[in-house]
Amino acid sequence: MVVADISGRDIFFYKGKKQLWSKKLDNQIINLDVSDDGYCTVVTQSKEFKSAVQVIDINGLETYTKLCAQDIVVSAKSIHDGNDVFINKLTTDSVKTGTILEFNNIYDEKPFASLNITDTIIPLVFEQGDNVVAVGQNMILYLDKQGKEVWKKNAESIFCVAPEIEKYIVVAGKFSNEGKFPGSRLLF
Repeated sequence: MVVADISGRDIFFYKGKKQLWSKKLDNQIINLDVSDDGYCTVVTQSKEFKSAVQVIDINGLETYTKLCAQDIVVSAKSIHDGNDVFINKLTTDSVKTGTILEFNNIYDEKPFASLNITDTIIPLVFEQGDNVVAVGQNMILYLDKQGKEVWKKNAESIFCVAPEIEKYIVVAGKFSNEGKFPGSRLLF
């Protein structure tokens, strides 16, 4: 478990009732995620850049840092047993706002996959096995381990998602009249 002071700088990492480590970061925390295998991924503000992503392992050692100069990082998470980092960025380089979903290996400087989604903000991202599910206000994306799109489902609007149900993605939303459930409100 991780306890963090959002907009503050302090992180406290626990296993059971025992505190394993704590850190005071140089910059304010925007968002934080902890993986099942104990990797803590922190999105912070940055003095020189728009935001930064840091991955800290279960022992409190920093294993990865990425500075983002052009886009604002919304969330990030360590995936694939700590070998890769998934970064969800908000892009404002055009007239309309969009999202960039980035797959990074902790040993490489550049991402090994990147997906630019215009006109949509993706606030929710979670793992399903080795794959990544990204949900925005009007779309669901299912991405494989290499960052390639497996499938995409568009909706008029998405109301809520029940994340991390073992083999399913449960979404409440308003979908078009396609498939065998015309006008359905729930997708399984």
